Amino acid sequence: MTGIGDFKRALEEEFARRSAEMKAESDRFVSDRMFVARRETERKVHSIRTRHRKRYELILEREKRRGLLLVREEALEKISSFLEEISKRVGERISMIRGDRVLYGRILAELVEEALDSLAEEAVVLVSPGEKDLISRDRRIIAVEESEEGTSWGGCLATDARSRSIFVDNTIKTRWDLFQKELVRELSESYCHVFEGSEGSSRELRLP
Repeated sequence: MTGIGDFKRALEEEFARRSAEMKAESDRFVSDRMFVARRETERKVHSIRTRHRKRYELILEREKRRGLLLVREEALEKISSFLEEISKRVGERISMIRGDRVLYGRILAELVEEALDSLAEEAVVLVSPGEKDLISRDRRIIAVEESEEGTSWGGCLATDARSRSIFVDNTIKTRWDLFQKELVRELSESYCHVFEGSEGSSRELRLP
């Protein structure tokens, strides 16, 4: 990798692969849970189906809703676990990259450049402890400071040198958080029929 572009592409490829795996696993997971819920519903209502049709319909609807709720809760828990796992793996990969000061130096230089372009005025740049010497001279940088606050994953913060009232957050953790929100949105769209209890999911629990 030669810079932030390669770094971002490598992360995106990893996320795409893991997302595809997650979708395939979730498809199997939801299908299995729907089958179990349907079988349990059949068992519970079979004994009263012929004698108490009206009561049967009420029980069936209740059990369908209960089954959907259980599937929804387990799916949300599974997605949460997936996000925790991938976030941990991303953090570990970031730590490895930061251990290569030549590679990370190039990535940090691009992050700083982006922050300065966005701030568009003389700036004070904040980086993680031990990374101050990785910042190249730039006429827009008045000072470089080291700070543990907000920079635990690396990257930088840039603030206006005059008042320090404007901040540009270009830390790796913030960029990952934004990407993670997009990942959650995509997963939510893929499984909205489960989370919202749509007719499609309800049909899978319907008895013949």
